[in-house]
Amino acid sequence: KDWTRFYTTHNSRTAVIRPDGVETTARAFLIWRSPPTGIEHLSIPEQKNEIRKIWRDVKWEVPRILNGMEATQDFYLQLVAQIKMKQLSQGRFVLLGDAGYCPSPMSGSGTDAALIGAYVLAGEIAKHE
Repeated sequence: KDWTRFYTTHNSRTAVIRPDGVETTARAFLIWRSPPTGIEHLSIPEQKNEIRKIWRDVKWEVPRILNGMEATQDFYLQLVAQIKMKQLSQGRFVLLGDAGYCPSPMSGSGTDAALIGAYVLAGEIAKHE
């Protein structure tokens, strides 16, 4: 059980459980895609209630995660949004990596995107020297 485990289900929902370095604890993430709902402005009990509604039909480890969510004092909800720019450069200014391509925070691809973007940019600059 040293591995992070993912479970993806319908309606753009992913549940994640990962070890926390202590044998008796783990971290769980419930990730879903939805239009803005304002859930982040609700009280913590209201947030937990909304999350339970969103995930109530999912099996796997989700019932266990939801029960743990109710019991924990270590609860955090964060809205993740993506802004899509019409252009990534203007004059001598360019957005690279997370700022330019905005891969999902769950992808772990920000550094890869930055390195590839910098490599491609360097190649394009070299063409014009």
